[in-house]
Amino acid sequence: MMSHAEEPPQFPTGARSGKGLPSSQATERVVDILELLASQSTPVSLADVAASLGVHRSVVYRVLRTLTDRRLVHSSNGGYRLGELLLVLANAVPNDLRDVAISELTKLTAHFGVTSFVTIDDGGRSVCLQTVEPDRMSPHVTLRPGTWGPMDVGAPAIAILSGRAASAEDPDEVKAARARGYATSSGERTAGIQWVASPIAPPGQDANACLGVLFPKDTLSLDEVGKTLRASATRISKSLAVSAR
Repeated sequence: MMSHAEEPPQFPTGARSGKGLPSSQATERVVDILELLASQSTPVSLADVAASLGVHRSVVYRVLRTLTDRRLVHSSNGGYRLGELLLVLANAVPNDLRDVAISELTKLTAHFGVTSFVTIDDGGRSVCLQTVEPDRMSPHVTLRPGTWGPMDVGAPAIAILSGRAASAEDPDEVKAARARGYATSSGERTAGIQWVASPIAPPGQDANACLGVLFPKDTLSLDEVGKTLRASATRISKSLAVSAR
């Protein structure tokens, strides 16, 4: 484990220092590190970052040190997590979906006392765009914006797929979600956690996003949560259609 103040590890004899790397490769490493940290709910150690990227620790350390100095990454408890500056940058990005969804997210969290979220299909990955969590004093499951997963597993991905034109190749779980208006799943990412999500699809368009909640399994009625999500997602879809005119 290493904190920002420690000396970086030395390169083994003959190893590349990382200096003079093509700018495109350096940029890719920055993006890879940020995406990795975004996918984790706890700080990630230097060793784990290097192992995940298949890059020498010394190269990763230099990138992390620069990102930390620029407040894009924060060093915490011997590991690294995303920094506060990313929140400032993210909030500066215009996004109709995020603006429209925030009121519904807030209502869902207040009503059920759980974390609510919006997830999008970002180039074949389901990526969490926005979350609203209950008061910190209330026990709940956390989810960080930027967390991503595959587009064929889990309620968020299945919900998005169910909001698209039907295909003979659709899996049974997509067909079932399309029929009832929401998808459910549990245990794909964390044992004992229930996910419920409903597609967001403006009239006449395929879904590219979903509205969802997550909570400890067997603590809420899936039918009640699903129907509430379906109604909320429908309101968001209609609002997006109006704002696009």
